[in-house]
Amino acid sequence: MKGFRKLEPAQGRVPMPWPMVCRVVQRLWSEFREAALWMLMVWATCSRPGEIFKLKKRHLVPPSKMSRFWVVILNPGVERPGIGVGRKRKADQVDAPQQVLPSKVGELDEAILLDQPYVQGLGKIMADFVKHLEPHDRIFNMDPKRATTAFNEVIMEEGYDRVGINCSYQLRHGSASTDVLDGLRSLTEVQKRGRWQAQKSVRRYSNGGRISQVLAELSDQQKADAMAAESWMSKILGHGSRAGASSRA
Repeated sequence: MKGFRKLEPAQGRVPMPWPMVCRVVQRLWSEFREAALWMLMVWATCSRPGEIFKLKKRHLVPPSKMSRFWVVILNPGVERPGIGVGRKRKADQVDAPQQVLPSKVGELDEAILLDQPYVQGLGKIMADFVKHLEPHDRIFNMDPKRATTAFNEVIMEEGYDRVGINCSYQLRHGSASTDVLDGLRSLTEVQKRGRWQAQKSVRRYSNGGRISQVLAELSDQQKADAMAAESWMSKILGHGSRAGASSRA
């Protein structure tokens, strides 16, 4: 296997630029909003795509005196299913503690702030999306394969595969890269937010220059569509465009 790796070394995934994310979200917004919101949550939390499917309503915490930002609890540690459900507690829920498995990096308590200036409206949109749910209900109930298939189909239709975009993990990489490019976070802060154990791992994901290169390789029409989608996204989120948010909110 070592010999094969030398002959064909592993290729790092390129990060997905925010305007291209906006274009895919725009394409999905009307017919498959759940998948569109899943994409935005992956980006906003710099999470692995699969982690977002584990989120429950109670893991989305509104701003308070403790934090002016929305908070997403990616891994809550040990949960008690009966707490907070009240009279509407479901029959399959019990009062005994439920063990939550550690994350990929062994953490049992991970909370992320939705603090990028250009996604400040996402928390309110998500709160409206889950308002009919009980606290322990999962936010996203769609089949993960269906969501990734929808993502991949739009990627292919938009021709983004020709510039190296072919996987939903590139949302995570794009989020880290954009934080560095915008000066929103240092490499160490990006590493902590993305929960990478080694700085060597985060270096490839936070290449601000590479994300600019991916966008530059689009055709003029693709660029125009992506930039128009970013403008549309800023109106949906109600908080300006990324280009106008160079400092921390």
